[in-house]
Amino acid sequence: MPSNSSKMKNLFATVLLFTAFLSNAQDKKETLKPQIIEVSCGECQFGMKGKSCDLAVRIDGKSYFVDGAKIDDYGDSHAKNGFCEAIRKAEVTGEIVNDRFKATTFVLLPEKK
Repeated sequence: MPSNSSKMKNLFATVLLFTAFLSNAQDKKETLKPQIIEVSCGECQFGMKGKSCDLAVRIDGKSYFVDGAKIDDYGDSHAKNGFCEAIRKAEVTGEIVNDRFKATTFVLLPEKK
């Protein structure tokens, strides 16, 4: 028969695990704040390796391909102000998952003149 000490350790471990699980679940529900970041073609402007021209963002100096928005959703990517020719700014929300940026919102900002 297990001792009281052993039962307490098991109870403590269970409570600790349950608390960790709850705090992790709360983090995933956190609302993401909009941020203004650089966006462009990952291959042409950010030097990323890929198969073709793909939309990418640069956050804190690191580039990520984007899921949830496509490069041609914002006009001709090879035009003078297109993503393959210029680095633009966008207001985005989302999160980095498996080294990719999962966009929840993606609003391309007007170019400064």
